[in-house]
Amino acid sequence: MLVEGQSRALLVGAIFSVACAVVANVILGPVLGSAAIPISAAIAYLASAIWLRIRLKATLQTRRFPQRAS
Repeated sequence: MLVEGQSRALLVGAIFSVACAVVANVILGPVLGSAAIPISAAIAYLASAIWLRIRLKATLQTRRFPQRAS
């Protein structure tokens, strides 16, 4: 995605991933204690993977069909 000039989208994805980890840790922390940290990391990883897949699909679709780009 960096080659396609999507560095801002990657930065937003990184911020989204960290925010997911923090929110999951705040929610799960009081319930699970220190076990919430790896679970929060897994939730952030999953959210980041889904987000990256959506962005990559949009980038590739724009590349194939430039007239459909929004």
